[in-house]
Amino acid sequence: MKTFEEVFYEYHRFLSLSVSPRRRYELVNQYENHIHPFIGDLLLSEIDHHIAIQPIRKLEMDGKTRTSNQVRQLVERVFDYAFYVNYCNHNPASILRRASKRHVQVNFPFVNNLYLPDFFKEMREKTTINQLHWVALVMIVLTASRSNEVFGMEWREIDFKTKEWNIPALRMKTRIAHTVMLSDQAVDLLKKWRECCSSDFYVFPSRYKNKQHISGSRIRNSILLTNYAKKQTLHGFRHVFSTTCYESNLWREDAIELCIAHNSMTRDYHHSKRFYNHARYKKEKRQIMQWYADIAEGWLFPADNEIVSILD
Repeated sequence: MKTFEEVFYEYHRFLSLSVSPRRRYELVNQYENHIHPFIGDLLLSEIDHHIAIQPIRKLEMDGKTRTSNQVRQLVERVFDYAFYVNYCNHNPASILRRASKRHVQVNFPFVNNLYLPDFFKEMREKTTINQLHWVALVMIVLTASRSNEVFGMEWREIDFKTKEWNIPALRMKTRIAHTVMLSDQAVDLLKKWRECCSSDFYVFPSRYKNKQHISGSRIRNSILLTNYAKKQTLHGFRHVFSTTCYESNLWREDAIELCIAHNSMTRDYHHSKRFYNHARYKKEKRQIMQWYADIAEGWLFPADNEIVSILD
């Protein structure tokens, strides 16, 4: 009889040809951090549903329901594999879904556009954010991209001639390559930043870890020093972009969703339609990103009479 750990790594090897290296790394992390301490060394025959639920309950008690659901699914899939190869005669984790807390998605906070000029003013005046992190913050705003995608941006991904940022599939949440149309403001900022950037590889290199990029913790901590702590987040700028575009009634829904590589244009759409739309909306995507950058420029560098504080 095999232990749960032995079966997990056998299952992990079984997945090696069908999932990305990053996903395999995530599965090992989930196992080692959340599952191994509870059931890793136990034989499959020793694990019933009362024991299998222990790592899930620990995460639920910590308020980590999203992670607990991911761990439950992993335990269930490992036992499914064990049952398939005749290591056990039933799956004790198959009923855990009924006893687990559901994860409720909470949207990342973001403020009304009216207050964004004051937000950026406070970021400049109330924090010690340096040039490296300021440029990264502005790029998050101008591209409406996920913060980790911006922090890991590489110079080789940027085509200054076509004004495009080509993000490979491995770095995308959806695991589908994505092209961001860069506005004139974004291109100018990147060109100026390249002249003083300390790395030829990462656009935003870490100053403390060799061959690594920044994590964004300094930007997030800086936001906490302003009056917009817990009111505006980095991911919230994607919501700002989406809301601004939809409320304008100027652009088609498909084009807006393509700009931010949303699931409705990747996972849910038919494979052939997805690529057809990428070609069809390329011009409109470029128009949207330039239109939005022109608006965002007013938030980043406002006139004094445009400042309205959230405390007013």
